[in-house]
Amino acid sequence: MYYSVKLSEMPPWTDQGGSIAAMCGKDCVIIATDYHPGSFQIDTPPSGFKKLFKINSKTFLGLTGLQMDILAVHDRAMNRHNQNELSECREMNPKEFSIVVSNMLSKQRSKPYYVESMVAGLEPDWNDGTLKPYICYMDWIGCRREAKNFLVCGTSALQLNGICTSLWRPNLSSDDLFKVISSALHVGLSRDRTTRLGTSVFMYLIEADKITERLVEL
Repeated sequence: MYYSVKLSEMPPWTDQGGSIAAMCGKDCVIIATDYHPGSFQIDTPPSGFKKLFKINSKTFLGLTGLQMDILAVHDRAMNRHNQNELSECREMNPKEFSIVVSNMLSKQRSKPYYVESMVAGLEPDWNDGTLKPYICYMDWIGCRREAKNFLVCGTSALQLNGICTSLWRPNLSSDDLFKVISSALHVGLSRDRTTRLGTSVFMYLIEADKITERLVEL
């Protein structure tokens, strides 16, 4: 038996569409999202609404959900990051930042932020002094989930999860990681009815010595 879900029955953080995927590779990590405003009711121009934000040189934040809440969560998270940087005199690492975002989301119980969050970056390994890929997902009430392979969220999460499971392999190089996540988003977004034709994919590839920003036309 098959069940259909009406748009009116979907969670409020999916009203404006949007999906995010993050993957770990060999000494690198990538985070990507579809690049369009996304709305069921309004045919908005395809200029793109930013959902990926650079927090510092090794930490990136992805947010999908209601656009007003995306802006609010990003602003509050940046304020807390900047306060910590001033008091500690150092950049906040990805795991510390994910805990900050999680705590911020969990405190808004009476009026929650309708967003799903993803933190990706390179985490310092104090045992050998290297940088390890780190990804963490948080739902709309701040529940954290870390992974060593990949994480997905948004309206295409179900499709992306199956495709990423098939395509991801351990210790992917930066070039292979880019190809895998591009292919996964291309297939996953094409199967999501909230995604319009002509949608692009915007991504950050984070390595120890550089950050590569890419916009891929699907």
